Amino acid sequence: MRWFSRLNTVFYKLVMSYVALIFITILFVGLVSYHYFSTIYNEELMKMESKILNHTSQNLLNDVVDVVERSYIHVTMGDSHVSPAAFLFDHPLDGNHEKVHITQQYLNKVAASHSEVLDSISIYYRSNDIVISSLSGVTYLDEQRASIDLEWLNRGHNKQDETIWMEAKAVPRNIHSNTHTAKLITFIRPYPYAVQPGEAKGYIAVHIKESMLKKLIHSEKSSDGNMLLIGKEGAVLTHNFPANLGGSLTTLPFYRQVTAPSSRDGSFITDVGDTETLITSVTVPGTEWKLVSATPVSEFYKKTVPLRHTLLTICIAAIAIGIVISNIFTIRIYNPLRPIINKAKSVFDQGKSGHQLEENEFSLLDRVINNLSVKINDLENTIDSNAPLIKHHMVVGLLHARIQSRNELEGTMRLIGLQLPYLKHTAVLIQLDRATMSQLTLENRQFIKFNLIKKLEQWDKDNTRLLAAELSEYELCAIVSANDDVTKKLERLHKDAKEYAHDNFMMKLTFSAGRPASSLLELEPSCREAAAVLKYALIHPEQSLFFAEAWMPREERDEEMPAELTARFSSELRSGRLSQVKAVVEEFQRLSQSGAYSADHCWAKWNELTDAFRSYLEDLPLKGSESPYDERLKVSVSPVDILSCKSMLIQAIEDTYQSIEALSNQKNRNIVTAVKQYISDNLQQSISLESAAEHVRISGKYLSRLFKEETGLNFSEYVNRKRLELAERYILTSDMTIEQISAHAGFNSSAYFIKKFKETYSVTPRMYKQYYLSEDKGTPKKELAH
Repeated sequence: MRWFSRLNTVFYKLVMSYVALIFITILFVGLVSYHYFSTIYNEELMKMESKILNHTSQNLLNDVVDVVERSYIHVTMGDSHVSPAAFLFDHPLDGNHEKVHITQQYLNKVAASHSEVLDSISIYYRSNDIVISSLSGVTYLDEQRASIDLEWLNRGHNKQDETIWMEAKAVPRNIHSNTHTAKLITFIRPYPYAVQPGEAKGYIAVHIKESMLKKLIHSEKSSDGNMLLIGKEGAVLTHNFPANLGGSLTTLPFYRQVTAPSSRDGSFITDVGDTETLITSVTVPGTEWKLVSATPVSEFYKKTVPLRHTLLTICIAAIAIGIVISNIFTIRIYNPLRPIINKAKSVFDQGKSGHQLEENEFSLLDRVINNLSVKINDLENTIDSNAPLIKHHMVVGLLHARIQSRNELEGTMRLIGLQLPYLKHTAVLIQLDRATMSQLTLENRQFIKFNLIKKLEQWDKDNTRLLAAELSEYELCAIVSANDDVTKKLERLHKDAKEYAHDNFMMKLTFSAGRPASSLLELEPSCREAAAVLKYALIHPEQSLFFAEAWMPREERDEEMPAELTARFSSELRSGRLSQVKAVVEEFQRLSQSGAYSADHCWAKWNELTDAFRSYLEDLPLKGSESPYDERLKVSVSPVDILSCKSMLIQAIEDTYQSIEALSNQKNRNIVTAVKQYISDNLQQSISLESAAEHVRISGKYLSRLFKEETGLNFSEYVNRKRLELAERYILTSDMTIEQISAHAGFNSSAYFIKKFKETYSVTPRMYKQYYLSEDKGTPKKELAH
C-alpha cells in the first residue's frame, strides 16, 4: 500500500510519463522509419523492374517487330518499289505460273535475310485462291483447303482490316506432313495495308520463331522471376513461366488486372499462388502488346533483414538512454514544486482524514484554487453569457435608430465594458451566399454566422474597431469605427473576411458600406444607403464590395432604358432568329451593368422581357408534355443575379426552338414514310413525283428536296431500287420470263429493266439466277456474295 501511495505522487507520475513518452516516440520513429525505408525500397525495386521491362520491350521492338514490319514492306514493295510477290494480287494465275516460282524464291530470300527471327512467309491471293509459302510452296485452296492448317487465313478473313498477332502454335511443315515445326507466332496483315473492310486483295503472314522471343526474355530476366508477352486481344504470345503454370496463366488475378481495358503501365504487388509477387507491366512501343514480369518479393526483402535488426537495436538503446534522462529531468522539475505543496498541506489539510492526505500534489492545488475561484467564476459567467445578446441589440438598435439617447447608449456600452472613442462610424452590410447557406442545416448556418462575427470583431488594424451582429438569415451587419477615412480600411477588411470565408466555409461574401456618420446615433441613414447599394450585387455579381459614394448617384437617377428594347425582343423572339434574340438579351445585360439605371428599374425591365417570353409561349401550339416551358419560365423570373438570369432565359428560348424544330422534323418523317408506303403499294403501276406529292398533299419540288434529305436518294432512284428488289424476288422464287418479271416489277421495257439490273448487280437477270440458284433445290449458294 505504501508503494502504491508513492506511485500516486507527482514525482513518480512524471517519471512514468517521461518513460511512456520516450517509448511511444521511439516506437513511432521506428515504425515510421521502417515504413519509410521499405517504401523507398519498393519504389526503387519497381523502378528497376520497369527499366528492365522497358529495355526488353525495346529489344522486342528492334529485334522482332521492326524485322517483321520491314519484311512485310519488302514483300509488298520489293527493293525498288516493285515486288514480284505483289504481281499475282492483280493478275490471274493462268499464263503466269512462272511468277509463282519467282514469288516463292523471293519469299525464301526475304525470310532467309532474317533467319534467326523468321521461320517462313506465306501469302494468300484472294483473286486466285492460292497460298504461296517460302517453306511449303504453292497451295491451291479449292483442292487442299481441308488438308492444311491455315488458321492464320481464317483469322485474316474474320478481321479483314486489322493487323493480327497470333499466339504461339505448332504449325505443320507442309500439307503432306503430320510433323510440326517449333512453335511459331504469326503476324497477319491485309494487302494493301490501308484498305477498307472486305476490300483486301489478300493477306501476308510472317511466321516468327517463338524461340527468338523466349531468348530475348531469358536474356533480360533473372532466374528469380518470369516474363510473359500478352497480345492485343489478351492472348499469351509467349512466356517463360514454369510448365505447371503455363496453361493457367489467364486465370490468375494479375493477368486479368494487366489486360483490363483501363489498366496502365506500372507495378503492383499481389499473390501468385501462395507467393507474394511484384508484377510489373509495360506496353511494347509501336504495338499493343503487354510485357509483364512477375518476381517473388521475398527475394528482394532478404536484403532488408540487417536493416531491420539495426533499427531494433537503435530503438532499444534509445529507450534505455531516455529512461535515464527522464529521471534527471523529473528531479529538476519537481524540486521547486515541493515547498509549495508542503505549505498547501499545512494550511488547507489540517484535521483532514488519511485518505484526503494521500491525494497527489496537483489534486491538492486544484482543490485549493477551485475553492478560491468559485464566486469569481460565477460572476464572470453571468456577465459573459449576456454580453453577446446586449451587444447584438445595441448594434441593431443603432443601425435602425432604435437607440436615440446618448445616456441609453453609454449605459449599454458601460454594461459590456465597451468604448468607441472614434470620430467616424460607418454602417456595413454583409450578405452571405444564399445558395450555399440554403443547403445547410440550421446548426451549420448558425455556426458559420457565429464564426464570421467573431472573425470580424477580432479584426483590429490601423486603429479601427468593429462591432458585428446577425441581421437576418442571410445577412450580417457591422459598425466600423475609425478616426480617419475608412475606405481603405474597409477594402482591407473585405479582402481578409472574404479569404477567411472562402478558406473555411467555401462561402462568398458581399459587402456594402454606407457613407460615414460622425456619431453612433446617426448611423441609420448610413445603414439605408448600404442596403440600397447592396441591390447592385445582383447586377454586378463579379464585384463583392460596394460603396455608397460610388453607387448612390446611380440609385437616385430616374433614367429609363429604351422602350423599344422589349418590343424588339418580342419581335425577334417570334421571328425565330436566336442570334438576334441573344443580342437583345445581351444588350439588356450591357445596359444594366454599364448604364446609369437604378437597380429597381433594371429588374422592372427584366420582368418585361420575361412577360414577353411567357406571352410567346402561350401563343405556341404546344400542349402537354411537348410544352414544359412554364416551369422553366418560373425559374428565369426568380433571378439570383443578372448573369444567371440571362443564361436561364436564353436556355429556355433555345429549348423552345428545339421543340418546335423537333415537331417539324417529325412531320417531315411522317410525310416520307407515307410516300414510301405509297411507292410500295404501287410498284406495278406508273409512279411519278407529282402523283406521290399529290398523295401527301404537298408540292413535287418540296417532296423531292424532303425525300432526298430524309433518305439520301432522289425519288426516282428510290423507286428503281424498290422495283429491282421486287424483280430479284421474282427471279429467285418464280419461273416467269424476264419480260414478265419486268412488267410485274413496273418497268416500261425489259431492255431498260436489264440495263438497271446489271448496273446494280453487275450481272444480267438470267446470269444472276444461274449463279445464285443451285440445280437441285433452288437455294442461294453461300460461296457467292450479293
